Amino acid sequence: MDLTSPARDINHSCNPNTGIRDNDRGGFDFIALREIVPPEEITWDYETSEYVSIAVPRCLCGEANCRSVIRGFKYRRHDKHWQPTHLARYLGGNQLPGGSDDR
Repeated sequence: MDLTSPARDINHSCNPNTGIRDNDRGGFDFIALREIVPPEEITWDYETSEYVSIAVPRCLCGEANCRSVIRGFKYRRHDKHWQPTHLARYLGGNQLPGGSDDR
């Protein structure tokens, strides 16, 4: 993932309003998961794109489902409460956490 704008400027949320989709240029496109109304901040779940997250260890999103810690897909994938709808292809595409893939 090329972390150039806008990706660098989009904050994490445990209840994000955007998801990521791989594009044909080797990067990601951000897609709305629901209607985003100004002045709502655009957010995405970092654990849907990072196998191990080291840049932002604490979550401060304040959502009711806040996980408090951002560790990465490697640690979150078997969490039955985490149900992402969009994952980076290299993390398993649309495979949900708890699957049989034990990379």
